[in-house]
Amino acid sequence: MHDILSEIWSTLRQKKLRTSLTGFAVAWGIFMLIALLGAGNGLLNALLDNASVLENSMVVNSGWTTKAYAGYNKNRFFNLDTKDVENLKEDRFSNIVEEVSPRVSQSATITYGKEYLAGVQVHGVAPVYQRIQGLEILHGRFINERDQKEKNKVIVVSEDDAKELLGGNDKAENLLGRNVKVGGIAFKVVGISKADRGFYGHQMFAPYTLIHALYNKGKNIGQIYFSFKNIDNLETSTEFKNAYKRTVLANHNAAPDDLEAIYISDRFEQNIQMNQGVKIMRTALWILGLFTLVSGIVGVSNIMLITVKERTHEFGIRKAIGASPWSILRLIIVEAVLITTFFGYIGMLCGLAANQLMDATLDGVVTVAGESAQIFKDPGVGIDVAIKATLTLIIAGTLAGLVPAWKAAKVRPIEALRAE
Repeated sequence: MHDILSEIWSTLRQKKLRTSLTGFAVAWGIFMLIALLGAGNGLLNALLDNASVLENSMVVNSGWTTKAYAGYNKNRFFNLDTKDVENLKEDRFSNIVEEVSPRVSQSATITYGKEYLAGVQVHGVAPVYQRIQGLEILHGRFINERDQKEKNKVIVVSEDDAKELLGGNDKAENLLGRNVKVGGIAFKVVGISKADRGFYGHQMFAPYTLIHALYNKGKNIGQIYFSFKNIDNLETSTEFKNAYKRTVLANHNAAPDDLEAIYISDRFEQNIQMNQGVKIMRTALWILGLFTLVSGIVGVSNIMLITVKERTHEFGIRKAIGASPWSILRLIIVEAVLITTFFGYIGMLCGLAANQLMDATLDGVVTVAGESAQIFKDPGVGIDVAIKATLTLIIAGTLAGLVPAWKAAKVRPIEALRAE
């Protein structure tokens, strides 16, 4: 084996350009596959992270009628009200609806000392809102039933907003237990939530009963959030939504077939669509990556074909002095394995390093018009994928050299010696 390695090393040194081109084709194919998959995973992880609400939840929104009905003109706006909330809790929907939270919102300026935040949406919600929305509490707690019953002036602030109110130089949790003013009214901060990376601006949460009464909302509410069960396909989801829409339309004197007047954001349907989109994107990334890998394989194959053709005369001399076909075949195979393994390993390391670089430089949020969103998160691929891709290229490179080497090993010495 030592003699074979020495001979291969001598050959590679003599053919530096050929060796460099072969190595580059191998390393580039592996590098591009790993870097491309890593970048794609970073984008997809950020997309999924921004949509981290419950899959089994819906949001009902106020709407505009699209048809004239009962003496009312079309394009009439109507607010949802408390009756629409109670309808969701009726027995006929009990096999579908689980937890319900109305939400009323009020824009206000939040002040703490000399610091302030303008245009903040203070949402009055029920305690179950946290579970329905998948809201993560980093410090303290969320609104509870006692707050709801007693209309306590308590508020939950996002991590980013808490830091701003503290001047930007203090930890968010240090705002816990302190009073902030909401439009001049003191609220005690009882919780710090994870900052919303979507394009929703500043948001804070207080008891629904308090905000509803404090700002004289009457029967009107903004939106209804609820979780559901026993829905496992789009047909069942659509049937339930249409039944509830007709109930809401009847409450507001709208045409019973004016289903477009109410928009229900269905996270179950959105999740199916998102999963389909993610699946398509992942498949596209793999196809692009595999095409890149194939280009590397083609490059290796072409160079190995040229290598064997160039050495046909040499093989004839070897056979003339007694070399067996297997010894010639083994020489080519070992050379192919060594080249693809060495440069494949380099390509793999470079690809993993590129993923680490993307993680360090791109992982985070982007701010547009004062609002932020996660755009890149945890780029990279599993080490098993990197190793499998490298092994695939090694095997392909070996096979690429095996076929012409086998033909060359079978050529008669006299024919091989005549080759130019």
